[in-house]
Amino acid sequence: MVVRVKYWLAFLLRKSGILFLARRRPFGGVTILCYHRVFNDPRSMRDYCFPGMAISRKMFDAQMACLAKYYHVVCLSHAVECLKSGRSLPVGAVVITFDDGYMDNYLYAYPVLQKYELPATFFLVSEFMGGKSLLWFDRIARLLDCAEAGPALPALFRTHLPAALSERASALMAAHAASRPQKISAVVGLLKGAPAAAVAGLVEALAKQFPAAAESAGADGGMSWEMLREMTRNGMDVGSHTQTHTILTGLPADRVEHEIGESKRQLEQQLSTTVRWFCYPNGNFDDRIWKNLARHGFWAACALRYGSNKSANDLTALRRININEAFSADLFGDFSENVFMAELAGLFDWVLLRRFRRGSPSYK
Repeated sequence: MVVRVKYWLAFLLRKSGILFLARRRPFGGVTILCYHRVFNDPRSMRDYCFPGMAISRKMFDAQMACLAKYYHVVCLSHAVECLKSGRSLPVGAVVITFDDGYMDNYLYAYPVLQKYELPATFFLVSEFMGGKSLLWFDRIARLLDCAEAGPALPALFRTHLPAALSERASALMAAHAASRPQKISAVVGLLKGAPAAAVAGLVEALAKQFPAAAESAGADGGMSWEMLREMTRNGMDVGSHTQTHTILTGLPADRVEHEIGESKRQLEQQLSTTVRWFCYPNGNFDDRIWKNLARHGFWAACALRYGSNKSANDLTALRRININEAFSADLFGDFSENVFMAELAGLFDWVLLRRFRRGSPSYK
């Protein structure tokens, strides 16, 4: 129902001319887009447990073509400089960012960005680079996938998780109305609020029972350092997304220091560049985290709060719009230029009474 309303509303907005006037928003500011994964195989994308962070190469190409035609895509450094100095950005200013550093960013997104000559910033989880390991949520998803039908899973939950979380996790995995990816995504979302030691114990126990599940990262792995060097030589920028993608607000001071400092050191050493941009895992931050970032020489940090950016006050938590396959889809699942432009302008927020949108993908 919502897709149909969006499609026809966007059509009317274009016919009225409002759509092209609205793309000028935010006046003097910038809209930052947040991507995660780009899939070339439709089946792999359908089976992926976190649809909130997935987009097809075809849809991504169409979105980039639209941005190149109607918007001013600027690099993050230029946007930050303008926000900091109070200078206005071009009308329709947009920044493209990617979180995590998946290999598919290089294989499928990077060629499209080159095709349209668009800059982008890639926020990298430093230990994930190299293609040999999995991010924690992808690893848990694989292990839960193997254990889904087995009777041992509720027992493992009871052994390693607090009672309330254990019961909830077991109920989610047993839900008959939900698909397998939906169940796993819901449990991963639940686990992010569990004690880190408890989650680590659960993962270790699952890995012992299903050792083959996380042996090879495969298509879910990160980019190699050589891939990243090629990209930075050709106009792409990088930022830090911590060392292990651990949510920083739940960590003691020494762990926060390590996650931030070690990631910056590794990226700068491997890529021979100065890293000035940061992205908060899960979008979680507080004053303590920002002060640590400032000590390490970071100039700006991106969060996952929905919206646009208009002043230097935004630099500690730049707002972004999370993009996935459904974001710009028409009634048949194909790209709709009208829907995409209306979403970027925030027009549906007014009409559909969206008072607040976090913009975070489901796993986070």
